[in-house]
Amino acid sequence: MRHCVNGGVAAIALAEPESGVSGTGRWLLGGVLVWALVRAATRSQRHTLTAIDFAVTLAVCLGIPELTTDPAFYMTNSAPQAIAGTAVVSFAVSLPAAATAAMTVAIAAAYATGTAGVTGWDDVWSVLAVYYFALQWVTASMIRAMLLRVAAAVDRARRGREAAQMARQVDEAVRNFEREQLALLHDTAASTLLMVGQGVDLPPDRLAAQAGRDLELLRDGPWHHRSAPVELIGQLRALTTLARTPAVVDGVGPRWVDSRIAQAVLAATREAINNVDRHARAGRIRIVPEDGLVSVIDDGIGFDPARVGAGHGLAESITARMRRAGGGAEVISAPGAGTTVVLRWSPGPAASAPADAVQPDGSIERMRLIYAWALTGYAVANLVTTVPYAVAYAGHPVAQIVLAAVAGTCAVLAVPACRGRVPLPMWFGPAVLTAVLIAQIMLLAPEQIGTQADWTQGGIGWCVVLWVLSTRIPRAAGILVGVWVVGGILEICRNPVSDAVVNVGLGTASILGVQLFALIFDGLMREAAADVEADVTAQNRVVVSERIARAVAEDYRRRYARLVDNVVPLLQRLSEGEVVSEAMQREARAESRRLRVLFDQSRTFSHPVMRRLRPVIDRADAAGVDVVVDVSSDLPALDGDAAEALIEPLDTALSTGMSSAHVVIGASEDALNMSVVCRDVVDPTALAAKIRSAGGQVIVDGRTVWVIVENGMNASAHERLTDEAPNGDPSSAWPPNLETPDLDQRR
Repeated sequence: MRHCVNGGVAAIALAEPESGVSGTGRWLLGGVLVWALVRAATRSQRHTLTAIDFAVTLAVCLGIPELTTDPAFYMTNSAPQAIAGTAVVSFAVSLPAAATAAMTVAIAAAYATGTAGVTGWDDVWSVLAVYYFALQWVTASMIRAMLLRVAAAVDRARRGREAAQMARQVDEAVRNFEREQLALLHDTAASTLLMVGQGVDLPPDRLAAQAGRDLELLRDGPWHHRSAPVELIGQLRALTTLARTPAVVDGVGPRWVDSRIAQAVLAATREAINNVDRHARAGRIRIVPEDGLVSVIDDGIGFDPARVGAGHGLAESITARMRRAGGGAEVISAPGAGTTVVLRWSPGPAASAPADAVQPDGSIERMRLIYAWALTGYAVANLVTTVPYAVAYAGHPVAQIVLAAVAGTCAVLAVPACRGRVPLPMWFGPAVLTAVLIAQIMLLAPEQIGTQADWTQGGIGWCVVLWVLSTRIPRAAGILVGVWVVGGILEICRNPVSDAVVNVGLGTASILGVQLFALIFDGLMREAAADVEADVTAQNRVVVSERIARAVAEDYRRRYARLVDNVVPLLQRLSEGEVVSEAMQREARAESRRLRVLFDQSRTFSHPVMRRLRPVIDRADAAGVDVVVDVSSDLPALDGDAAEALIEPLDTALSTGMSSAHVVIGASEDALNMSVVCRDVVDPTALAAKIRSAGGQVIVDGRTVWVIVENGMNASAHERLTDEAPNGDPSSAWPPNLETPDLDQRR
């Protein structure tokens, strides 16, 4: 902004035929123009170049005697005033306030010195620009402070989104690893059970060895149920309240640990404290938690670990407990030297509770409101500063006061009107202010136009800015420029001399330029607020999806853990060489099938249909119904209501007495198709009636019932089925494109 204004002002001043600029002054303006072009082209922010900019500004202010010989030059727009005022604003926006306060004082002093060279020191103190620099500095410094806060808010929102995305990527990588391990389980334990269930003739020693290998895999795998992370330090402090010996925990929380590790550590710590209470005769216990270890230290009598008896509980209660949890324990003691029990485990990735969703704090919008009211104060201050001269010297004092009051009222009403608190349309303010502009110019004598008596040239523009802050920048800039053009044309028409044209040009380069900057800054804040809202929305989507993914993954682990709990005793018997009986074959077939089904669902486990389907399958399984589920690997997105409509007929079907059901879920274009084959139904007619009332299509063939549902659009599914069937008979196409499983063989 500074370089564009300086270049424009210097070019206008050089082009003025009767400017009174001396030869030295022309060299000075030429240097300002060249330097402005260089700086506008390079846009460098180096401090050395900024120092040169400051020096150029001081040179222009001190060189005022070379730029004009008119003792009343300060009564109208002038090149030195435009360059100095723009410098104050631009420096205050881009540099720290402490530095720019001193720079502003220096510019004001240089301007006063240069002015004194033309007018004498007696008239310097009546020059408005000397005081006006302070108002410009305060406003620009406030804008800088807001700009920094806006940037900080944007950075916080962006960091939050990036952190949430990174956490999701890490969790997804962990889940992918677990999925690979589960695939290994599927290829080993499930295959072993399938061979046993199908009666494959294997040598007993080979079968025992294979079952033993599978048991080792099950003990080390990631499918053990893991509940929410435990905050360890708080739990350790709770343990100290139960100790008879005074105990303290040296550590600050929180320190999150996987629950399985935490349970082993807490149990081992409790046993160590019990040993101190029973045997150590200690005066104090210190518990020191660190990453991957907890030390329990007492100042008791100590003992010789090599000669300790079972009564101390070290073998089973502490060491073996930690080993089962994947860690270890070490006891360090000597007679008379106290005892230290060190519990170790592999910390792995830091466990943490799921992140909370965040809400936009609205700080940027609050800053925009503060900014708007600050500009309101600036606009009113402009009027208070400039109008009194016109009232005293321009004539028509009552009319001048009335016009100023109307302009001030418009300025005060602008922010409430833009926020909907005052029922005024956006065009109202600019229209009234344009009328005030025209009326004030018409009240002035031609020779007063462009002087200090012409308060509307700068004052009206700031009032218009307030009314267009809520509109898009191109439209707001168009309205502001339009009002300025109306005033400029009217001034030139009433005073058609070259000085009037130069005055309008200098005002356009300086006053209008700063007003446009004020609009652009508000637009930047508006865009920043939109960016923050978008980042926060994206972060919340990531957080919510990650919470769902964690819950789904935990449910998946829990189900696999339950299956593993059923599989381990069976594999244990096989590894011990037990003869395979018919009952064991049936059990092996059932567990193998359950493992396969759950693994096949692993990539669609979080789909809304699958989440709604699982409790239905669980209830049917608990009722003794043998349920097989085949799922397409690529299911289209479906909202909750559509998933509910799809599952309701299945829920109705599986709540009826039957021996088995085969559920097939697949995708066709953008729809989900569900086919449910119910075998050995106790009352097929009653079931068909229930399904139809629930919105499903039903075909009955003896004691077998087929239910068809398509994404809640059951009529279209039935029409497609009718179209595919020969002679329009749906039963002749039953079931189309569906491999009916041999449930007897799979069972």
